[in-house]
Amino acid sequence: MDTPLEWINVRAVPDAAPGTRVALFGAGNGSRELLRHWAGKGGSPEVVAVLDNNPTLQGHRFQSLPIMDPARLPELDVQLVIVTTVSGAGPVSEQLQTMGLRQERDFVLVGRYPTAGCIANLRSVVRLLDQYGKWPEQSFLHVGPGGFFGLECALLALSPENAELRGVAVDAYAFDMHWPDVTLLEDRYAQVRDLLPELARELHVSPKAALERWDALFTRQAGRLLLESNQLKFAFPHRFSCLPEPDGSQDVVCSFAVLEHVRAPERAVAETRRILRPGGVAVMQVTTQDHRSFGVAGDHTPISYRRHSEEEWETITANTFYQNRLAPFQWRELFEAQGFRMLEYRVLKQYVAPKQELDELHPDFRGWSREQQQEMDCLIVAARD
Repeated sequence: MDTPLEWINVRAVPDAAPGTRVALFGAGNGSRELLRHWAGKGGSPEVVAVLDNNPTLQGHRFQSLPIMDPARLPELDVQLVIVTTVSGAGPVSEQLQTMGLRQERDFVLVGRYPTAGCIANLRSVVRLLDQYGKWPEQSFLHVGPGGFFGLECALLALSPENAELRGVAVDAYAFDMHWPDVTLLEDRYAQVRDLLPELARELHVSPKAALERWDALFTRQAGRLLLESNQLKFAFPHRFSCLPEPDGSQDVVCSFAVLEHVRAPERAVAETRRILRPGGVAVMQVTTQDHRSFGVAGDHTPISYRRHSEEEWETITANTFYQNRLAPFQWRELFEAQGFRMLEYRVLKQYVAPKQELDELHPDFRGWSREQQQEMDCLIVAARD
């Protein structure tokens, strides 16, 4: 039995003939899954290299394949580039087009965020809003859905009967979507729909009514699944530091694994406060550890990025999906400095670095306490009074 693919949209993977020369773009979980998938099928294309914009990975090996600078792509004489990265799919697509490649003909985007993570985020936000009595009454905004609106649809479906709730999804990229066509993600929407009765019972909402409201958000046309509803707005390209909504217009603003990518953290937190109504709440989960430590190549730890000066880090991330280096305690301080009242602050992970690694940190990071150095990732639930 095939192992389910979490980071790859298998429907988007082309049927490349055996022997077709292919390069993968992204030295991460998506490429690992795709290689495993092909190995299990047999008769797979010939993968000659893995491309990645991260200079600290270039020159390493990825399951025996060389990790190369994308600028060297013309040397490879490949017939197809398969982009497995998710968070950086938009910039990578633009990068390949500037090299003369055409999407669908010369390269395809197949990466996606795992459904399990989206469902975990949905469970978290539903329970937190219920716990603090902050269920949205008029409008909520989700920053960074990554092209999948299961959370938005679920919140609309779980709202009280006769509520005129509106959802707004904001992202910097379209993630190769053909909005409002969501056919390629139909299996993921089905998984969230299956979860609705359980969540409805927790909220003392009619499961039958929740399913009916969910189904009313979608239509089918010529075999395609369309998410067409005046209750849901998708706005892109917009960044966290400049949200396209009026002052005081939202009951809830939430994001998951987005704030760590903003270049102007203070502005992002200020924008969150600006668009929240008095009494509104921000629900933010921030993944602060060095994202390179998630990869399957290189030897990065959760705090490897603290070895570098700001100038060095800018150079390293120049052609990659940017990550700022704020720690959990700094995010808490930013929200409190903007006048938020902290309802819940929770550090989600700990990393105990060896003394040698701490000694190698850049001076900008050496003044932190041991506790501050160890804290990784955080959940913030903060109210605008």
